[in-house]
Parts: sequence; structure tokens; C-alpha cells
Amino acid sequence: MKKPNSHLILRQIYQDVAKRKQKKFISKNTSNKYQTFNLPIALDINNKRLRNSTLKAINSLNDSKSVARPYFDFSNVDTLTPMATIHFAHTLEKNSNLICRGKISKSHVVSGMLTKLNIYNRLKIKNVESTHDLVDRWYTFTGENADFGDEYDPIEEVLKEKFGEDSETFDVINTAICEAVINVVNHAYEIDEEYKKWKLFLSIKPDRCYVVISDLGKTIPKSIPTKINDITLKSFFNLDSWLHLTDQEKIEIASNYQRTSTNLANRGKGFQDMKQVCEQVDGSIMMVHSRQGYWAKGYSKIARQLEKKSNYNTSVNGTIISWLIPLNDSSIRINDSAA
Repeated sequence: MKKPNSHLILRQIYQDVAKRKQKKFISKNTSNKYQTFNLPIALDINNKRLRNSTLKAINSLNDSKSVARPYFDFSNVDTLTPMATIHFAHTLEKNSNLICRGKISKSHVVSGMLTKLNIYNRLKIKNVESTHDLVDRWYTFTGENADFGDEYDPIEEVLKEKFGEDSETFDVINTAICEAVINVVNHAYEIDEEYKKWKLFLSIKPDRCYVVISDLGKTIPKSIPTKINDITLKSFFNLDSWLHLTDQEKIEIASNYQRTSTNLANRGKGFQDMKQVCEQVDGSIMMVHSRQGYWAKGYSKIARQLEKKSNYNTSVNGTIISWLIPLNDSSIRINDSAA
């Protein structure tokens, strides 16, 4: 019988160990590796610095090329603004198959809100129940068509309570919400897209009511050029081409254009009905974030019409429209977005 070669046996052992280490290394550095996103003190998309950190984290959910899983560290977060928070929750919901994890916030109220929005559950973070009034007065509703159904009733009841069921203000706000949803259903998503949901959010504080409509579609700056050709652009807005327009300018044009691609006389009123809230309720503000553009409009009996526009470096992958409506004769600044 031939004597075993100890050198060959030892070499084989080394090769087997090396293969196991290589396999473990590959596994650790692909499917099991996490990229940590340290979320800022406030989830916000208005403030430039906070927006960059917030959207970097949110947009990681859409990065199909990344081999690392997102890990969201909420430990320093003590403020949630509705527009940013709902966009985060909406993007998480869309990417339901993506494995991601997170770390709990030190703020009990923030944790209560993130639990209520199902964000903690989605990230495998232990839920934190809170009876704080801010948490109790947050409402959300998700749909895919313009038929609201019974799930909209709690939101409608809150609006009736705050503004009066027979008031013109209640009718104007309800109409604005309906028109925003109809716009999403008809224009936000491509026909062949699988995900076509919108998300509605309502927040009530002692001095304000906050309503938000979010979609994850093709954005206003991408959809509006399909409805307005260069001839119309020059005739109505004294502009020659879309080529050098910023996203904020395209949103502003969309807010003033009253016809859709259908050219029907009874359509194209969506943005106009949405802006009616500002004209009906003194001190109210309408805000729009879409791609890199931001446009806001308010109305005050003292200051008359107020308008603000910005163009950021980071993009919102979708469109977020909101109304900030004062309660109890309070006053609101046009750049005030805190919940």
C-alpha cells in the first residue's frame, strides 16, 4: 500500500480552509452586508442640509445596483416633518421585498409615530406604542384609484370636526384632495407600471392641519412636457423651449396651465382646485416637491400672495403635494414644514 503524501494532504487542507474563508468573505460582503444611514435630527426635505441626508437614505431603497442592504439609524431623530416621513414610508412600502434594518430613535414620540406608520415593523425594530396627542392625530390612507371607500372616513371626520361639515372650507379642502388623487391616477404613473399607489396623510396640531398626497410616479417635471408643446409654451409663458428650464420652473408652469393632454374643457382644473385652499383659507400654504424642484404658494389678507421656489441638488423620486392650514387664527410662515 502506497504511503500517503503528508505534503499533499496538508496542501489540500490549506486549500479547503482558503475556499471556506473566501466563501464566507463573499457572503459577508454581498447579501449580508449593510450600509448604515445616520438619519439627521429632523427628517426634512425643505432644509438643504437635512434634505441631502434624508433623501440619500430614502433613495438607497431604489438603488438596485447596490449589493449592501440599507440600515437606517434613527437614534438622533427627534423631529418628523410630514412630507419627508410619508415619502420615506411610501418608498419603503413600494420596495417591500428589499431586506433592510434599522436602529430605534431616542425620542419616544418619534418612535410612536414610526411604529404607527409601520416603519419600525418593516425594519424589524421593536414597536413603541405611544399615547401622545401628536401620534394619536396622525392618519394615513393608501389607494390605487380614486375610489376612497370607508377607509377615508376617519380622515373626513377629522376635517369635518375642524372646519365644519357644511363649511365652504371643508368643501374646498376635500375637493383639493380629490383632485390631487385624480391627477395621480391619471398622470403620475406609466400605463405598464406595476406599482401605482398613492398615499394620503393628515396631521392635526393645536395650531395647524397638515394634508399630504404622495406618489412615486414619473414626477411633474417629466410629465408636464408631454402635455405642453413648445408652441404653447411660447404663446402662454413666453418661453422658447423646455431645454434649459429647471424643475422648479416646470412645476410653476404646471401650476398655471389649465388644460391636460386630453384637451377636454372640463379637465385640467386639478392644480387650480388645489390652489383654491390657499385662496379660501387665510394664511394657508400649498407646497410641492417633485424631482429637484420645490414650489410653494400661500395667501394672507395682510401680505397677499406669497410664493417661494427652489431647485435642489438631490431628487425626490415622485411628487409630494401638501397643504399647511392654520387653525384657531394662528399664523404660519411659508417655509414652515415641521409637524
